[in-house]
Amino acid sequence: VSPDGSKLYVGGSFTTVNGVTANRLAAINLPGCTVDTTFRPGTVNNTVRTIAATSDAVYIGGDFTTVNGTSRSRFAAVGTTGNLLPWAPAADGVGRALDVPEGRSVVLLAGDFSTVNGAESRAMAVVDNAAGGTVRAYAPADYIPTSAVVKDITSDGTSFYVAGEGMGS
Repeated sequence: VSPDGSKLYVGGSFTTVNGVTANRLAAINLPGCTVDTTFRPGTVNNTVRTIAATSDAVYIGGDFTTVNGTSRSRFAAVGTTGNLLPWAPAADGVGRALDVPEGRSVVLLAGDFSTVNGAESRAMAVVDNAAGGTVRAYAPADYIPTSAVVKDITSDGTSFYVAGEGMGS
């Protein structure tokens, strides 16, 4: 939900919402539950699994490799009208969760990946919310076993918390 409560952003593997073309990402006006036809992110080429909205951006993660024909490896951001933003951390596996802590200049990423922007980052990373999505911190290879996946991530302003599945210690 947008910070002002006026929009519900939805993602998945759909191509329409209530008869309106929406390739895996859409905005729903609240409280009326009508499709926001001014939100035009174009085509996301594969499943959107996670969304976090701020007052000026909608961050998404999933299985996709392009957004509106532009390369984006599992994570991307669009403006509130759907325009593609330059934020583009590149993960080598599925993006399952993300969080944008309020008052911070970072985005927390989680999923089935081993690297972000080419840096070792097993299943979790903290990246800048600026243009490139530069990696600030990462989980080293021996911290999370290769058989594990981080499926959810949230923050409280000082710490972040993860939920995962898999085998290992």
